[in-house]
Amino acid sequence: MKVVTVSSSEYMRAHIFPAHKVTVGRRKRYKVSSESQQRHNEKMALHKLSDRIEANFTPDDFMITLTYNDDNLPDSPEAALKKFAAYVKRLKRDMVKAGTDPKTLKYINITQQGNKGGRLHHHVCLSAPGLSYQQIINRWGQGYINAKSLQFNEEGVRGLSEYVLEGRATIKRWTCSLNLVEPQVKDHGPTAMSAKDVRYIAQHPEDKAYVEKRFPGWKVSMIESDPSVDIRAMFVCVYFYRENNAYFRYGRGGFIDYTYRPRT
Repeated sequence: MKVVTVSSSEYMRAHIFPAHKVTVGRRKRYKVSSESQQRHNEKMALHKLSDRIEANFTPDDFMITLTYNDDNLPDSPEAALKKFAAYVKRLKRDMVKAGTDPKTLKYINITQQGNKGGRLHHHVCLSAPGLSYQQIINRWGQGYINAKSLQFNEEGVRGLSEYVLEGRATIKRWTCSLNLVEPQVKDHGPTAMSAKDVRYIAQHPEDKAYVEKRFPGWKVSMIESDPSVDIRAMFVCVYFYRENNAYFRYGRGGFIDYTYRPRT
């Protein structure tokens, strides 16, 4: 079975699937339903957003929501993007004053328009070294802003990505800074895992230790599979977080400590 991993410093996702295209049984041709295609597109968008956040941001960075008051409400998504670009410029000027290179500012911005009130707003992951929480708040000036530190757990930022992407909105537009790095994609080859191992993993998703032995240094957070599918056509997706993850720890009582501990 073929294994392809997508990883950042603290998280990894493994896609396990047949090395060669196969046909299980004889069946009629059919078109992929629009609903199935939509679910696939939504999952790919979720992976893309989570991967980019996990590869570029840390708990020292911010997740912010930018909204507009009536006096500043833009009349189109294009106008909203211009207002957001002006906000980024103001932040960069403050970074220069603080003695920080403005080229280190990073962001992922998802501009949305609600399907009820039709109000435009932004969900933004932001890294602005040298700027305080208060400076990030004060520089918006277009309406309400909610800012908080990014929080990661065993599933990275999957929950946050689902919240941002599954919101009820008629328009969703991505923009991001040009200095983002891509997660590392590695093809481990067509014989990276035996069919026997994959069958066991699909049928026993609760046995995380079985998977972790095959991926040293990583802990399993979740396994997605359909054990009823013939092994020759089975796709398994495993989500990992690094042992001694730098983005979160479990403290007393099992509560998560979100203090960031950079790796040396």
